[in-house]
Amino acid sequence: MSSVASSRPDGSAVSRLPAEMTGNRSYVVRMVGLSIVAFLVVAMVACGSGSSGLISNPVMVTVTPNTNPLNAQAGQTIQFTANVTNTTNTAVTWQVNQVTGGDATHGMITTGGLYTAPSTIPNPATVTVTAISQADTTASQSVTVTVIPCTTICVSPSAASVAAGAMQTFTATNGGVPDTNVTWQVNGVTGGDATHGTISATGVYTAPATPPAGQSVTIGAVDNGGAGTGTATATIVFSNATLHGPYAFSFSGTTNNGFIGVAGSFTADGKGNITSGLQDINSGSGVFTSKTFTGTYAMGSDGRGDVALTWQTPSQKITWKIAMASDQHGLLIRFDGVSSTNAGAGSGSIDRQDTTAFNTGALSGNYVINVSGADSASNPIFEAGALTASAASITGDGTPNVVLDVNDDGAVQSSTTLSGNYMIQSTGRGTLALTSATTLATQNFAVYVVNANLMNLVEVDSGAAPAVLGSVNRAAASPALNGSYAFTMGGVDNVNAPFALGGVLTGGLTGGTIDNNDNGSFGSLSVTGCTCAVTGARGQASLQLSNGGTIGLAGYPAADGSVALIGIDGTFAAGGVAFQQAASVDQSSATGSFALNWNGAFFDPLTGAPEEEDISGQLAADSTGAVSGNLDLSVFGVITNPNAATTGTVSVSSNGRGILNAQAGGVTPASFSHNIYVVDNNTTLVLDTDGTRVLLGVMKRQY
Repeated sequence: MSSVASSRPDGSAVSRLPAEMTGNRSYVVRMVGLSIVAFLVVAMVACGSGSSGLISNPVMVTVTPNTNPLNAQAGQTIQFTANVTNTTNTAVTWQVNQVTGGDATHGMITTGGLYTAPSTIPNPATVTVTAISQADTTASQSVTVTVIPCTTICVSPSAASVAAGAMQTFTATNGGVPDTNVTWQVNGVTGGDATHGTISATGVYTAPATPPAGQSVTIGAVDNGGAGTGTATATIVFSNATLHGPYAFSFSGTTNNGFIGVAGSFTADGKGNITSGLQDINSGSGVFTSKTFTGTYAMGSDGRGDVALTWQTPSQKITWKIAMASDQHGLLIRFDGVSSTNAGAGSGSIDRQDTTAFNTGALSGNYVINVSGADSASNPIFEAGALTASAASITGDGTPNVVLDVNDDGAVQSSTTLSGNYMIQSTGRGTLALTSATTLATQNFAVYVVNANLMNLVEVDSGAAPAVLGSVNRAAASPALNGSYAFTMGGVDNVNAPFALGGVLTGGLTGGTIDNNDNGSFGSLSVTGCTCAVTGARGQASLQLSNGGTIGLAGYPAADGSVALIGIDGTFAAGGVAFQQAASVDQSSATGSFALNWNGAFFDPLTGAPEEEDISGQLAADSTGAVSGNLDLSVFGVITNPNAATTGTVSVSSNGRGILNAQAGGVTPASFSHNIYVVDNNTTLVLDTDGTRVLLGVMKRQY
């Protein structure tokens, strides 16, 4: 049986592709089932081309700042940077009006991208600054600069691209004469702040670890003698400094030996090194607890990065592609390549840890548990429930209410009792044992604390026990199912095919639209009513559909507005998450820059067999709905494709349901057709609607 990813509390995918999608088919069959493009790659490897399953993408150049047009005051400077992808040679040649290095009339530019506007305004006043790739001179990007007069207080550089955590010195002049008698501000705040960056009394600006809303800030120099105020613009881009401090992570997916679930923690130094790595692994190769690892990382200016890890036990080299929404949260996929002996696929998330919660007492109160993975027969299993933690002991809610639902390959169980114990060490790792009245009996988990409200789990039982991964999330103080929700769920249908649901539910679940992708066949149904009830911490809903059918769900509301969902009518095996929507969601909610993770099943063009596909990346949408960015794609056992240049369009209706269509370069098939469900300005859920994939995912705002 094969299944589609469901979701974590943030909406990112929990990959689970058991049975024929996780190694019960032989690797030889996988190789026979390669797509045409992948088959050609394998053929080239056999002929000694040295390819490792990577499709070559065109060289791309991205210049920042790149707001067209930029203004430069006469005689002042703009610091440009160029990010070159899809080549190891990242050097560029800088030109002004097609002249390398520029000239006195139109301005000069250094090999490091520092443009100095001419002291006399040229005619016309606009000039073109271009960065040309030295690896491929057909690849370039240009920015238009308008030279304007400076009459009073001027700040130089008038625009600068500043890496997160880096410093940039600004200077002020008054009528062309250096002016040190100024007060420096960031966005009108003297000295700045942690969100937008700080600036010293001498004009040294330090960028925040994460680009702020809008990505740019205004640097102000206020003349203390009353001569006026000069301003400049600093555009903040991601850097290695974005990933700094302690993080918890989890991911699940597929290896040559079947399902794998991993939870752990690490420390990033902000300079490209990972230390103090600790993780627990449940896979077809066995269960490995409290294993250490080290690594390195390199972040790009768009928030995408590469992570190379060295696992000590089992001894492996592991590669991640990550997409950071901020220094607090990111999304990841495994990206080990086709020819790697450690080939694996998977999706997950990264969260900054609060070390003050690294103690048993911090885990206290009511929580929602949401885990899923593979049972002992490699079939999909989903669990959702409610528990109370107090003084290292676990209980249910003390009533006859159901506190745990289990959907094991469509066989539904529930339990009105839940007991157990837990402990958290000073490292942030702990253990959790849960005993229910279901056939699962007692399950043992490794716990990695994010904060007092959120913890990652992975089951560490061996033998005939299931292998599940998920989270414990603080429960809502007053559980209810009111208002409008965006949701996605993933799993298998009643004939064991990949299956995903998504939609917007309105009026306390009594209306809305449910979309489904069933084995590549897409459809939509209206919700015409709901038999809904909330008892204790658990909600139960029988959604009436426009075709006369129903869908039975149980849901456990959390304090962050999410609801852990699980199918309980026995017609499908699926789990997921719903989010209460903001009061107003529209096109503007999808405008900006987003980190993303999409995960699920890709249908082999030759055999039709489903293979796990994991995608991370960054997409930006402007106010017209035009989309651009880059994706990193991996289909397990078939191909990996980094830095796929992507364009498309996005539109959102007033209820938050919308459409995202995208074209990714160097990918077969290149088209992605998605329905999207906006939660708020920061989070959007995704359901693939074309016939080549069954994917779910999330997009998290960067700025």
